[in-house]
Amino acid sequence: AIIEPDRNDPSSAAAAADVDDRHPSLSVSVSCRPCSSTGPEAGARAYVRGPRPLSVVLCSNRLRSPADVSEVLVHELIHVYDVHVRKLDLRDCRQLAYSEVRAAREAECAANGPPGGAAAAVGLA
Repeated sequence: AIIEPDRNDPSSAAAAADVDDRHPSLSVSVSCRPCSSTGPEAGARAYVRGPRPLSVVLCSNRLRSPADVSEVLVHELIHVYDVHVRKLDLRDCRQLAYSEVRAAREAECAANGPPGGAAAAVGLA
């Protein structure tokens, strides 16, 4: 889900990621905090805020292990890539569905794929 940014969130830590030579580098803020049980973040383990600036929020009250953190980071960073590089608008249901399938394939379904999955490929496993 895309949620408007919280510009007053002091727990954010900036992490720069170079996408590739065809695209400019992108700074993505990653923060970890307890998430609400109501509103857009209800039930989420993590979510993307944005689009400007793009940030990832990890729900500390819903992540129980390093494997959970790796999985949700891969999932949410796929969404960031889709917004930044593929120019998807995740407020559009079709584009969100496309991005969700890609994100699930690389994160939640990675255990059924190649050894280590996408998380290992990006050094998170």
